[in-house]
Amino acid sequence: MLLPTLTPRESAAFAAASSLPAGILASTRRALVEAALDALGLSRVGSRLVGSREGGGAGLSGGERKRVAVACVLVTCPAALLLDEPTSGVYP
Repeated sequence: MLLPTLTPRESAAFAAASSLPAGILASTRRALVEAALDALGLSRVGSRLVGSREGGGAGLSGGERKRVAVACVLVTCPAALLLDEPTSGVYP
């Protein structure tokens, strides 16, 4: 579940802050967030809101939201990650 008022970068940073051990440096957490966004092709939309804005501004597409959800899991450094077609189409 993604909060529509956060950006992909903020969503992944929150996931990292709430899931990683407290001893991990903030710079390391930021690097994990940026690496996850880069790997999933979300760097260019990292500052856009996940949900649509009031007044008609567009949020992320459905595929981008799915990739943000995957990024939120990737930043937690899981031992294993099983995905069954989490996104549709090809991304950069």
